Amino acid sequence: MGGAYTDSGIKPWGPTNASAPISGLSRHVANITAYYERHGFSVRVSDRYRSENRQYITTFGVPSPSGDVNPNGGFSVAQPENVIDAQVGYAFEKGRFKGLSVLLQAYNLNNEPLITYDNNDPRRVINYQTYGASFSFGASYKF
Repeated sequence: MGGAYTDSGIKPWGPTNASAPISGLSRHVANITAYYERHGFSVRVSDRYRSENRQYITTFGVPSPSGDVNPNGGFSVAQPENVIDAQVGYAFEKGRFKGLSVLLQAYNLNNEPLITYDNNDPRRVINYQTYGASFSFGASYKF
């Protein structure tokens, strides 16, 4: 189990202007992983939490305090997210397939969306994206 707390600030518009949080940096991040391994079989489930974070979205030029996202705003806020991943594997320890390992991984099993608001106003959604779960399968062989 792990976690982090971060408090940061930069002066993106120069040393004499106001400070702002570092873009993309969440104040709270936590993760927990449960796993089991025995006789070649392995399983792992992970849960990752990330608190909201400020995003500066600029299409042309450098960010400006008078409007990064639109002329009346300055930033978007990515909403908190909680993502669950899992992994199952098996390594053949004897017999005809000795040395062969197979692995199935699943990402974002809970279909956590990416949501951003303009100036942290939930009435002004900038981005709402869902990706669904994704899977990968792999195999390796040791000589």
